[in-house]
Amino acid sequence: MARVLAMAAMVPMAGASFLRQAPADACACVNWQQAYASGGAKCGDGHELYVGTSSGMPRLMARLLLGMEFCDGFYKRIKDNFCVNLDHANAPDAWYGGQWCYVSSQCMSSSPANGTGSLRVKLCTPGQDKMLRDKTVEELTSWAKAEDFETGLLLKMAYPTEKEAKWPLVQDAYLNPAAVNLESNATKQALYHRVSTLTAASKPLILDSKDGHPPFAVVRGGSRADLLELTGQKDMAHPNSITSLKCTAGCSQ
Repeated sequence: MARVLAMAAMVPMAGASFLRQAPADACACVNWQQAYASGGAKCGDGHELYVGTSSGMPRLMARLLLGMEFCDGFYKRIKDNFCVNLDHANAPDAWYGGQWCYVSSQCMSSSPANGTGSLRVKLCTPGQDKMLRDKTVEELTSWAKAEDFETGLLLKMAYPTEKEAKWPLVQDAYLNPAAVNLESNATKQALYHRVSTLTAASKPLILDSKDGHPPFAVVRGGSRADLLELTGQKDMAHPNSITSLKCTAGCSQ
């Protein structure tokens, strides 16, 4: 019994030790798994549930509806400290269009979290912080397979998600390019032009589905498109088996 009590006493001490460590850079992102295990933050203290709360959903309701997918299935399983998306949106000029992470309480340029933990919240800076958005599609799919993450959620936590020019509306731009020049519908022409402008830099962009669920596409440049689809598997113990990503256009790029 004495040994059990001694071991139990060591658990909070280990977490406290992590929080007391003086980081070389107080504003460096904290490892996600360690942030939660140490008690420095609880999932939902930061922007983990912003996808729900941004639309007016109460935080408690967001925890109930999104907690399993976002907290248990994503954030708490990340053994790294890269920055991730706040929202599933394509809003490069808005504060919520970027990525975020937890940082030490000593980082004065960060913001307080919503909980009672000591960690703070930082909006990440491209070129300075380790961004999930900087990873290639191939790197993300390989990582998802190795760590058993659901590929679709990982992609949406990495890249901007376009909500206007959705995949079902503009897929002909990739699957049947010749038809685009013959398109007479002004609305569709505008959507094709939007996609062309958004993908000019060849950075990965998600063209969402009508309901936000697979199938949706990840596009790069004007011709490469990879389609994320459901596999038919429903093994929640192995999330990576639920969806698959396959090239559907411009595969030689």
